Amino acid sequence: GRGRAIYEAQERRATLSKDVAVLAKRAVAISTTQAVVAAYWDLILAERQVGITRASLELAKERLRITQIGSDGGKIPRSELPAVQQIIATREEEILSAELGVLDRSITLRRTAGLPIGKNELALRLGADLVIGDQSFDLGQLTDRAFAAAPELAQLAKQDQAGKVDIWVTENGLLPRLDAAIQLGPTGQDAKFGTALKNLVTADSFTVSGQLTFEHSLGQENVRGLAREQRANLRKLEVNATDIKAQIAQTMARAVAQLELAKRRVALSQRAIDLANENIKIETDRFNLGKATNFDVLNRQEELRQSELRKAQAMIDWHKAEVVVQALTGDLLPGYGLTID
Repeated sequence: GRGRAIYEAQERRATLSKDVAVLAKRAVAISTTQAVVAAYWDLILAERQVGITRASLELAKERLRITQIGSDGGKIPRSELPAVQQIIATREEEILSAELGVLDRSITLRRTAGLPIGKNELALRLGADLVIGDQSFDLGQLTDRAFAAAPELAQLAKQDQAGKVDIWVTENGLLPRLDAAIQLGPTGQDAKFGTALKNLVTADSFTVSGQLTFEHSLGQENVRGLAREQRANLRKLEVNATDIKAQIAQTMARAVAQLELAKRRVALSQRAIDLANENIKIETDRFNLGKATNFDVLNRQEELRQSELRKAQAMIDWHKAEVVVQALTGDLLPGYGLTID
């Protein structure tokens, strides 16, 4: 028990426990913010799907108008009308379904962000532009940053320190104990009380006594067993830390791969959109020459819609993967002006 450390162990434990609680709070904040941002991008995607389907509906309606005029003038057979009318009905049904998707994503975002969900507080309209960054990502550097920023790893480090304090306190109980006690002071002795009191005040005589106590427990298997258990817990923390690092590395690698893949998907989808627009013009010209049907033109329009939907999905996937990288590297909270005291 020599020194102050044994008596300050409880304070050290309390300080480490507080640090662990703050890190746990930070982990929850990161997880919650990531969920809110992901829900936001899901809503953006749902809105974009509605917009793309509406644009496709407008193309079909224009196709119907042109076909109707041609049919009335006798240049286009009326058998070309049902195909366009059918696709218009299909698009209108798809828009209703997509609008329901917007409502569902709005409710999810409200619930995740803690926004009101009332009678007139359901659907949200965001209308954000979809753009992606062109920066490159270094997997090794990002993984190292993720290890340094991970609150889970920092929690385990604090728990490791607390465990070492517990082991130190426990093993301190294995040490022998030697206590020395000394008493000294003036004494007053005389047949008369007054003279005895005077001798006490003037310290004419002293009394000194001492005591030396030695204690040492034999065996102490209970203490030794507790120390072994605490050391095993420390080894368990090391195993957990290794597992968490593996999970972080795996998640980071997947996110970086998704970023690169999404960027390539966006480029390919844009190429498909350009070709689809070109094919629509070609198919329309062939229709005007009587070498194609409305079914052919509508198929080209559907190819355009699918390409635009794939591009929107790829851009949303890019943003959601970026959120994962920001969460792992610790950039997510500062990026949205959030701090954890």
